[in-house]
Amino acid sequence: TGTHDVTITSGGITLTTKVHVTNASSDAYSMEVSPATQKLDRGAFGTIKLTVKDPYGNIVDTVDDSGAVAMSVTGEVLFGGYTNTQASVTTGTAGTASVVLIASNTAGTAVITVIPKASNGAYAWRTGYTVPTGFPTLTTSVTAAVEVTGTSTTKTIAITGSRTTVSGKPGIEVDGVTTGFTTGDVVKPFTKFPGATEYTEGSARPAIDGLGDFTWKRKTGKKTYVYFKSNDDVIKSNTVIIPAA
Repeated sequence: TGTHDVTITSGGITLTTKVHVTNASSDAYSMEVSPATQKLDRGAFGTIKLTVKDPYGNIVDTVDDSGAVAMSVTGEVLFGGYTNTQASVTTGTAGTASVVLIASNTAGTAVITVIPKASNGAYAWRTGYTVPTGFPTLTTSVTAAVEVTGTSTTKTIAITGSRTTVSGKPGIEVDGVTTGFTTGDVVKPFTKFPGATEYTEGSARPAIDGLGDFTWKRKTGKKTYVYFKSNDDVIKSNTVIIPAA
């Protein structure tokens, strides 16, 4: 892929032109994640990077479901900004996508599995596809391992957000995981909607339970940006973006 010079010579005349070669989402052939193994402290953030390529090693911009993959995680890790343990991921023009990982408060292990999304239309990932002679090994599944260890010595707030129904109307739900806080401590939500330039502090302040978790909901059908702060404004969480209903 890329832009290439093509030179044509006939008799004493030589012409040079350029040809731009691209591929499509449906050309997805191999996938890889990095790092394949990593360690995270309890309650810490991490990332895992997905790369999708065609059979010739060119990156694939999976802008639609033709090259999308499904990520799932089991064990002591959640996906930040996604629904708990599941994520549908597409790469951008760089052919890669990074997914935030949130380690739990419990030491242990986690396994991340990546497979083509069920609706995937990539030719090579369809049932019955035959790999042509000389092509590299076809990749339809990869895994990565995460070890959660250590003891968090600082306060942290990590959140994930999703769509829900609140009192029969469209709403959002934020689940939080904290470290270093005391049961009963409260945290403050801050939200912003499309077109707004500043975040607004919410009046409802959820309390942290005995496991260090909290849940917060509110009615809205709009795309919502959310983060949380400790009551003293010292500790700030990651920001999640919840799509419109």
